[in-house]
Amino acid sequence: MINMFKHNYIQKIAYDNIRKQKKFYKFVFISLVMVFVLSTIISILFASYEEIGYRERYERYGLWSAVVKNSNDSVIQQLEDDVDIGYIYDLGDVQYQGQKVGTMSSLDKTAQELVKLNLEDGRMPYQQDEIVLEEDQFLNLGIPQKIHQTIELSIMYQGQELTREYKIVGIVSNYTQIYDTSLGNIITSQITSNQYDALLYSQDNLNLWNEIIEKELETDILFNTNTYKYYQQSTSPLKNSYEEGDYTKILSRMIICVGFVGVLGTMVSAMAKRTENFVLMRAIGTTSKQIQKMVIYEGIILIFIALLIGLIIGVFLSSIVLYAYYQLMGGTFIFIVNKTFYIQFCLSLLTSLIGIFIPSFQAYSIPLTGKIQQKVKRNRVRKVRKINILSLGFKEFADHKMVSFLLIVIIFIGIMIGDLMNLSVESYVDTNNSIREKSDFDYILRSSQEVFSQKDLNKLTNINGLESQIIHSQKIYATWPGIENEKSMVRLRSLNHSSSLYQKMSILYYENENMVKDVLTKYNLQGRFPENDNEILIVKPCIQVHENGYGLSIDHLECDNNILDIDLKVGNNLMISYINTYDDSIEKSIDREFNIVGTIEFNNIKPKEERLFNYDFAVITNSSTYQKYFEDHEQLCYFDISAKSSVFELKKELFEMQKRYPDSSYHDTSSELQLRSIQNIELILKDSSFFFIFLIGTMVLTYLQRKIKVLSLKSEIGLYRSIGMTKKQFYFIHLFYGIIIYLLAVMIYICFYIVSLLRTGMGFKDIGEMILTPIHGMVILILGICFIAVIFFPIHSQLKENVLSSISRDS
Repeated sequence: MINMFKHNYIQKIAYDNIRKQKKFYKFVFISLVMVFVLSTIISILFASYEEIGYRERYERYGLWSAVVKNSNDSVIQQLEDDVDIGYIYDLGDVQYQGQKVGTMSSLDKTAQELVKLNLEDGRMPYQQDEIVLEEDQFLNLGIPQKIHQTIELSIMYQGQELTREYKIVGIVSNYTQIYDTSLGNIITSQITSNQYDALLYSQDNLNLWNEIIEKELETDILFNTNTYKYYQQSTSPLKNSYEEGDYTKILSRMIICVGFVGVLGTMVSAMAKRTENFVLMRAIGTTSKQIQKMVIYEGIILIFIALLIGLIIGVFLSSIVLYAYYQLMGGTFIFIVNKTFYIQFCLSLLTSLIGIFIPSFQAYSIPLTGKIQQKVKRNRVRKVRKINILSLGFKEFADHKMVSFLLIVIIFIGIMIGDLMNLSVESYVDTNNSIREKSDFDYILRSSQEVFSQKDLNKLTNINGLESQIIHSQKIYATWPGIENEKSMVRLRSLNHSSSLYQKMSILYYENENMVKDVLTKYNLQGRFPENDNEILIVKPCIQVHENGYGLSIDHLECDNNILDIDLKVGNNLMISYINTYDDSIEKSIDREFNIVGTIEFNNIKPKEERLFNYDFAVITNSSTYQKYFEDHEQLCYFDISAKSSVFELKKELFEMQKRYPDSSYHDTSSELQLRSIQNIELILKDSSFFFIFLIGTMVLTYLQRKIKVLSLKSEIGLYRSIGMTKKQFYFIHLFYGIIIYLLAVMIYICFYIVSLLRTGMGFKDIGEMILTPIHGMVILILGICFIAVIFFPIHSQLKENVLSSISRDS
């Protein structure tokens, strides 16, 4: 500092200036600290949440990036050398005590690491005689759920039945319902077969995916989009490739922008306070270059001290947020400071240093003839009470263009973050509603080949604490007078041997008719449910037929827009023929007409209710009519658990059904929906904390920037008050100023939003509908109130001071 001045007197002035303006420099320093706290928290949370989400996904869906189904070496050899490859060998069906109990797979060491099964107890197998089982498999085998027991299993290995004893060394959570690749529910190691899948993993999976596309291997390879869902496929018709999502790019650029704008705004505002000091220094002999160096050195000192404090506070607050997430979700506590963070932080520091140099040139260019005292023009003084308040608000904006522009940028970022938080909450609510709407039947049992006996079905339906629905169906052809006029039937109409028109349908019979009647009544059934022999009910989907350039096309729409089937109505008759399930030929005609006693067209039916009916045209009848004329070609069994005690008994019976009917399968939709709900909670907790901190940070930064500017104008405000300007006038001027700043930020955001949507190929009409939604408007309004308040509040705190204290330059 001494070398910067020609005289000791100048040094004394500089030290006195800093000592006397401690309040002002306190806010400058706090603003710089806030910039680095915000950058640190967002960078760490972004990196940590990305790693947390990745680990959460690969613990459920595997670490592998892609799988080559029914693999062959020629496909794998086309990929780069640094790909890790794990092999899953299909060993075939497994029998226990003479009954089929599942399938067995053999995983090599790499595959075991890549599938990342969640071990409940024990370890993964190392030897040929060691196995791990999923939890439900113990119930299927009828053995205690514990490790270190031995069971004898038989598998068909290389065309021969191989029977041996296997030691259970591990228990894994149920995975067969959610895994994308084929894994047997019994897993061993060190055994190979001719049938296998190859799991692929690379340190750079994004490049691996794009290499697969470039070499046109997509038809042979399945991507693990569940784990790597943040990869985004390009929508450009000229470019088929994957890239990181826009979410990552936008946020990383926002962090850099906040750092740059925060530092630049702070230093520019600080310059306004010190203009007279610099003029005085020039008057006593200090050169412009010396003043510029002083500003740079002071800025660097402030930035590096703020950087150190900001890092400490940012790391501490990030740890609290991440630990809170760990406590809520019961996962692994992860605190990541990785390459992404370092790159982000270095860029923020670099832009901050640039933010120092810009105002230093402003200091360099201060003329020697500059006014030492801030003065108010006489004509302006005389008109203080008469001048238009709105014009003063615009003048406040025009007099401080640089600071105003920087405030607009900060608020623009705040609006974007607030809108992203709103979209995240909307997505959370929509997903939750979707989960509730899709609150499916807890278990679904079906058979693709064999027909369940009524005795076995009765065992299932008689379980206490269980609500069931058994649907019996037969594929049919139907015809009626006027069928040729039904345009909506054109896709499914067929000619039989006599050149008559027939419509392909299914006829359904429900064991639990009350459940179906409730749904039909809810959706405005026309007529009634069939009660007597030869009575039927017609189910019509809501469709629209239109030309698509290739002929007629059918779209499922709301009922208001569909083409009604006027000849299928209550009181008409329908002629039904059997259909052979396997070759779609008419097996025999029963030559009997059925009376239509009811019709229904579903509109916005819930997915769970929709499961009870076919997606296309269907015929419903009663049990006596169905059993008299038809026979089962397919059965669907739906179960809802009303008492937890019935879960064990139901699962046991389902496994027994699978043993008796090898082609049958059951689906645990309850577990799947629970998993979706957990994933949704994880997402909203991460997004809400991330966006909320970012939004609050931008608001605090806006307040600090405005506070520094108000403090730099303290004397001018005092002069205005001394000549008669009222507090009310000041309030309105700064309120209008805040409104102007916010409206400009909103306009920039809308333009940015429209451009980003146009790049996706969306039309202006659709964009207008997205922007002009009530929720979107409410978010903009709430953010506006918050940001205008933080711009307005500093003038309120300044006006509370005494007028003489405001005029004084020594505080």
